[in-house]
Amino acid sequence: MARPRLLVAHGARPCLRSDTGWTPAHFAAESGRLGALRTLHSLHAAMDATDLFGDTPRRLAEIYGHKECARFLETKSSQALGRVAQGGGGVTVPGGVQGKVGRGA
Repeated sequence: MARPRLLVAHGARPCLRSDTGWTPAHFAAESGRLGALRTLHSLHAAMDATDLFGDTPRRLAEIYGHKECARFLETKSSQALGRVAQGGGGVTVPGGVQGKVGRGA
């Protein structure tokens, strides 16, 4: 079982953000963890959220030279845009509230 799936199975929420706005996808993209990105995507985690500086997970993958991760994120972003353009809407996060992690959370 992939670590992100195991963490979610034990109560972790893939919609949480750090103090700088990073999601789990940002951390996975920065470190080139394609398997983690695939798992997060399958769990409906935000894959194209921007941090406080305007960077998306895809941009971080590009900055750090993780080409496969950047391609994966580009594909998933394009697919999501296609669904929205066809009236499919976005992903609903269980609980409907975006959480925050880090100091003071």
